[in-house]
Amino acid sequence: MKWEIANPRILLLSKSLGILKDEEDFMDLESEIKQEDAFIHIVMKKIELVRPDLIFVQNDASLKAIETLLQGDITLVTNVK
Repeated sequence: MKWEIANPRILLLSKSLGILKDEEDFMDLESEIKQEDAFIHIVMKKIELVRPDLIFVQNDASLKAIETLLQGDITLVTNVK
């Protein structure tokens, strides 16, 4: 994670960065993981087009999204009110 960013490109996201899950529904874990991987892949491709240095997310982010952003050297700030 960068400590200083000169002229940062900032992306603001409402809600969360990941799939929202209904805790009362039962799902097959394997299909859930595949669905989340596909969703995160699509979202990350769209984020790459914007090329942000810093992303603010209103709620939380999935672990897969966090790992992908770290690999891309993008700083993520979650639970922003």
